[in-house]
Amino acid sequence: MCGTIVAVEENGDITVVTKDSQPLKYASTLSLMKKGNDTPIPFPPPSAPYIKNGYTYPDFQWPTVTQFATQPFGANPRHYGQWELPGHEGIDMRAALNTQISAVWDGKVVQNNPSQHGAYGWHIRIEHLINGIRYWSVYAHFVKRSPLAVGARVEKGQLVGNSGSTGNSTGPHLHFMLKQYGDELKPVTDMQNPVNKLWPYNLADPTYFFPNLR
Repeated sequence: MCGTIVAVEENGDITVVTKDSQPLKYASTLSLMKKGNDTPIPFPPPSAPYIKNGYTYPDFQWPTVTQFATQPFGANPRHYGQWELPGHEGIDMRAALNTQISAVWDGKVVQNNPSQHGAYGWHIRIEHLINGIRYWSVYAHFVKRSPLAVGARVEKGQLVGNSGSTGNSTGPHLHFMLKQYGDELKPVTDMQNPVNKLWPYNLADPTYFFPNLR
């Protein structure tokens, strides 16, 4: 459903007027999380590239069938202190057991964890070159090892594995994480400080790469 955006609220909700002049209310996933609403609401595609702090963010493919986040990225010592972490390193996405997981962008497999043990359990890491910056996308807690070999080329939307609950997990879901490398770290997220090595080190905030989370 497309139309003209006529209002944008602080929590990310927007109002769109369609061609037949019907006003429709859309909600961002983050606002749904705040309201405790489990029903995803469609979000219209962006009409122009998303730019923040001079950086143009590409539109990632959602890796899960249900485009719904259950735990955002960022500092949260109250909850993650039990694992001696200052916050959440990625975004948790709703995915029932054995849900197909897709690559968010074209790239190359750089790691395929051979064991279900460890914090991320069975997981895969894919390298991408986006706007001159090298990223690794991480897909964690697979139900079994990914069939992709290290060095394999991957296309955006291609199957990379199936969701599970291996590693530090309390139930089936996808933990999606984004790492980045090089001197281009600072423009991407205000939470990073590569010089002083403050948490979250080389982690990028994936929020801005998904249109319905921005």
